[in-house]
Amino acid sequence: MCSVLWVQFVGTAAIVTWAFVTMLVLFGNLKLCGILRVSEADELAGLDVSEHGMHAYPGEFPPRYGEAMTSPAMMASPTSSGATGPVVVVGAKANMEK
Repeated sequence: MCSVLWVQFVGTAAIVTWAFVTMLVLFGNLKLCGILRVSEADELAGLDVSEHGMHAYPGEFPPRYGEAMTSPAMMASPTSSGATGPVVVVGAKANMEK
């Protein structure tokens, strides 16, 4: 029984070592070529914005200061008070326009 367990351990260690070395070579070459990372500007803007021109999940991200959220989903969803309309962020509070 112990020899079977040892064979499994050696096989697992061999696979982990092979995968680590292979990925080290692959990602090392990508880094040397300069294609492993996106530009700093794209990283700061977010890849969903830089690649597709919009947030992937606009409802989960607050708008910038003073910017109204005007997507169709946000316009149609009622608030707890029952009012609908664009949300305008003022400071740390979000108020509903009527």
